[in-house]
Amino acid sequence: MSRAVQVNALALLSLFAFPFIFFFPVTIGVSLWFTRDISRAYYPFAVELARALSEGRLPLWTPYLQAGFPLVAEGQVAAFYPPQLLMVKLFAPQFAISYEMLVHLAFAA
Repeated sequence: MSRAVQVNALALLSLFAFPFIFFFPVTIGVSLWFTRDISRAYYPFAVELARALSEGRLPLWTPYLQAGFPLVAEGQVAAFYPPQLLMVKLFAPQFAISYEMLVHLAFAA
């Protein structure tokens, strides 16, 4: 491996790792991102998505939000987005939201 390739790989790795280091309390699960939009919209969506997936069904409709809600039709739910599905399956919804935001920050870097 040439020196230029090693330098480029190290630069890319450091850019990817920067959000995880900068937001270290969130990375280790001591702190969460839980602001207005997250607590009022994203968290209930993530809870319902996790509930549907744990029951082994598609999140088409939920009677637990408002007077019934088409969960899969809401774009913010990201019901078929692979990183969202992975995070919701691996972690509790409140952690899944924060970790997904960290992963997106790392990809953006």
